Amino acid sequence: MQTFLPYPDFERSLKTLDSRRLGKQRIESFQILNILLKRTSKNGWKNHPAVKMWKGHTNALKIYFNKSIEIWISREYKNNMNKEVPRGKWLLQNGSTTKNFTLHIGVIFLEKIKNIILNLNGKNLQIFHIFDQFNKKDYS
Repeated sequence: MQTFLPYPDFERSLKTLDSRRLGKQRIESFQILNILLKRTSKNGWKNHPAVKMWKGHTNALKIYFNKSIEIWISREYKNNMNKEVPRGKWLLQNGSTTKNFTLHIGVIFLEKIKNIILNLNGKNLQIFHIFDQFNKKDYS
């Protein structure tokens, strides 16, 4: 179970993934939401690093999940998942949900995720061309 965030922008991060991994992101982010929102009796994953990373950031995870669905559909795949509705005042701060979350996880963590994605399948990973243009100023 993992979520990929090589960039602080959720949409940009998800668009870098090949379709197989994008499809998995829909499923895995939904599973993490179910754990964090206690919609499942299965607690085996509650201490997983990916679950802990999103703890306290369910609105951000809902936005990430919704973006994964939107991109999945834009690639002309069938979708059988319903979008999540973010709740609370925090969301109303003009897009700060994503910014607050990426500040929470930090630049070093984003670098580690980028390297994990690059090493998954080596040269066979079809992640467009974005990683070779990785730019640290995106984190400001």
